Amino acid sequence: MFNFIRNFLKTRTFQIRIKNSLSKVFEQVNGIPQGSTISVTLFLIAINNITQNISFPVKSTLYADDFNIYCRSKSLATVQCHLQKAINNLHKWTQTSGFTFSPEKSQCIVFTRKRSQNPIKIKLGDHLSINNNTIKILGICMEGQPELNMIVRYCPLPDYVNCRAMVVDCNR
Repeated sequence: MFNFIRNFLKTRTFQIRIKNSLSKVFEQVNGIPQGSTISVTLFLIAINNITQNISFPVKSTLYADDFNIYCRSKSLATVQCHLQKAINNLHKWTQTSGFTFSPEKSQCIVFTRKRSQNPIKIKLGDHLSINNNTIKILGICMEGQPELNMIVRYCPLPDYVNCRAMVVDCNR
């Protein structure tokens, strides 16, 4: 079985087709080929240890390629501190796992009963996360509304994984 998986993953090449034109041949240096029945299992094995980089009070969920982290506190500063530490740990994880995050696709959202709330500031590497009024979680759109508790969501999206982070803070 080991030899089968090794041979499946090594010396992979691909081309890009646009209409009738084919690009030159590229070598796939990391990642798991898509389309094979074993690819899903190999991907889940590869990403499975991502949750080990999250420590209390931050919690995480992993559903296929959708990863969320969340934290609960009455203080936005506390939430921001814990979430930033978790994001830093995830960034370190990418250096050994082969996964990469796309800070340009990252976003935060704040739900609070407060009339005005400063945006949360979380950095992935040198990039500051984007604050939005709407976010989609497993196909469910959430919009910021004053009558809801605070939910802060940060979404670093790697090139081939939907990784997301969500922070929950109940201000009553």
